[in-house]
Amino acid sequence: MAFHAGFTTQRAERTWRQKLDVLAELRFIDIKSGATGSASYALLWNPYVVIKLHHDNKNDGLREDKFNALVARALEIGDRTFAPAEPATVPIPPVTPPSLFVVPTTAPATTGGMESTGT
Repeated sequence: MAFHAGFTTQRAERTWRQKLDVLAELRFIDIKSGATGSASYALLWNPYVVIKLHHDNKNDGLREDKFNALVARALEIGDRTFAPAEPATVPIPPVTPPSLFVVPTTAPATTGGMESTGT
C-alpha cells in the first residue's frame, strides 16, 4: 500500500504507517489488524462528520474561516451533515368534538318497583 500511495524510498512503509496512525488519531479512519499485519483493514469515516466533531469539541488546528467555507460548500452540493437538525415530529392525537348530550355517570337509585304509598 505504501508503494501505491507514492512512497518509494527505503522508509516508505514506516512513513505510510505514520500517516495512517495520524489519520487514526484524528479519527478520520479506524485501523484493524488482520492476516497481512497490524493495518490490514481501514474503515474510512465521513470526513464531514469527523470535521464537525473536531469543530464541536473546539479542537486546535481547525480555523473557523476554513470550517465555514467547508460548511458552505457542503450545503451547496447537497450534503446535510452541517444542516440544522430538523425538529422531531411528535404524533398529535386526534381531537374529538365534545358530546352534545350529557351522560350521567351514575344511575338513579330505584327500589325495585316496591314503592311505599304511605297508607
